[in-house]
Amino acid sequence: RLLEARPGGLLDLIDEEGRLPRGSDEGFVEKLRFVESSYLTLPPGRNGKFTVAHYAGNVTYSVEGFCERNRDTLPADFVPACQESSSMFVSSLFNHDRQPPP
Repeated sequence: RLLEARPGGLLDLIDEEGRLPRGSDEGFVEKLRFVESSYLTLPPGRNGKFTVAHYAGNVTYSVEGFCERNRDTLPADFVPACQESSSMFVSSLFNHDRQPPP
């Protein structure tokens, strides 16, 4: 439940922080401070890390870059390549106002 709970799980919180215009890794850590779980540990201070107790042991994560990596951005050349795809299905997903290729 710690990872997948909605609302308030780790994945939900990182998605929420990433949608904010000024969302940040530090904001994500601050949200973690309100999560009540015996499986989550945050060290005192603002070091950008948290620990999750997994079945195989404790794993410490650094949040550096979490928000940026979680934003759903596509590489610049991806959309044009999909628009020109020979697959009618793929091209139709990216050509909303154009007819798919024959």
